[in-house]
Amino acid sequence: MDVSLEKSSLLSIVQNTQRALSGKSSLPVLNGILLEAKDNTLTAYSTDLEISIKDKTDASVATEGRLVVFGNILGDLVKSINDGKISLVIDKKNNKLIVKSSGSRFDLNTLPVEDYPSFPETEEDTTYININKKEFEEAAKQVVVAASRDDGRPVLTGVLIETTSKKSRMVATDSYRLSLKIIKTSQKEHAPIIVPRRAIEEIIKIMSGGENLKISFSDKQISFVSGNLVLVSRLIGGQYPNFEQLFPKEFQTEIIANKEEVMQSAKRMSLLSSTTPIILRAKDNKLTMSNKSADVGSGEEEIKTKNKIKDIEVAFNSKYLIDGLGAIKGEEAKIQLIDSFQPGIIKGSEEQYEYLIMPVRMN
Repeated sequence: MDVSLEKSSLLSIVQNTQRALSGKSSLPVLNGILLEAKDNTLTAYSTDLEISIKDKTDASVATEGRLVVFGNILGDLVKSINDGKISLVIDKKNNKLIVKSSGSRFDLNTLPVEDYPSFPETEEDTTYININKKEFEEAAKQVVVAASRDDGRPVLTGVLIETTSKKSRMVATDSYRLSLKIIKTSQKEHAPIIVPRRAIEEIIKIMSGGENLKISFSDKQISFVSGNLVLVSRLIGGQYPNFEQLFPKEFQTEIIANKEEVMQSAKRMSLLSSTTPIILRAKDNKLTMSNKSADVGSGEEEIKTKNKIKDIEVAFNSKYLIDGLGAIKGEEAKIQLIDSFQPGIIKGSEEQYEYLIMPVRMN
């Protein structure tokens, strides 16, 4: 392999593929990025066997070839090299990748290319969705915030995607809160799938080029195509919990207030303690938010509401409350409540998004 290209082009594909490198695998080759030079294109591949990423860029290819090099080392090196042309040459005799730039030369050890896993291919019986990238990014960020970080229940660490012919529904929950977003899409109907939280988070970070994101999925895997970049992920098996029954059919009261005022107040209350819940007391046209810590002290703030409220008192985990307020759109926040023990709903200006939050029992 003998390739020459701009530093910025090489850095882009290396940094994107670095995101799928395995930090825990006992297989050394999974710490590597596979580079393939062919047809005046340099393609980078990476995988941890759960998520696989490939990206490509234009390059001047004098000699075609492929090799595997330690990805994080290559990424750090390319990032630190001065701007300009970089050449990549294989030293087959010594199993080295020679990286050259103006005044610099680095000989990097390579890994056995024959041991590198093949990149996943699109499976048969695949469903395709084309969606605006900005719309997907907004929906994904709103939903993924509620996905669990606890691997004890794998299905809760993913995002449920349900599709009909006219819409897609994205859902995530950690059993303490739940986020739901409906997106208008057009595709054939498919059984619900559960996408790993990490796959959603990574594609948000590395989406590139063009206005649309192409999503394709089957029963076992999902792929996201954004310009030259492709991310493929295994799906999570198992039955997603029946969440429909959690949504209340009616509410006793609704608090309508300026979203930013409520969120900033919640953030200030959380400074006193992140482990004690924030208490919301609503009466007439006033919302009172308070928190108390035996070690630090206490605090209380009043916020004027935009409607008259039936008396109610409820406590919420501070992080879950702040996450929900941060996810909704618009200037107003609507907090719909039944009592101090049943789930509440946080909504903004869009009907397509709801954030359900479980209350904390007060002493």
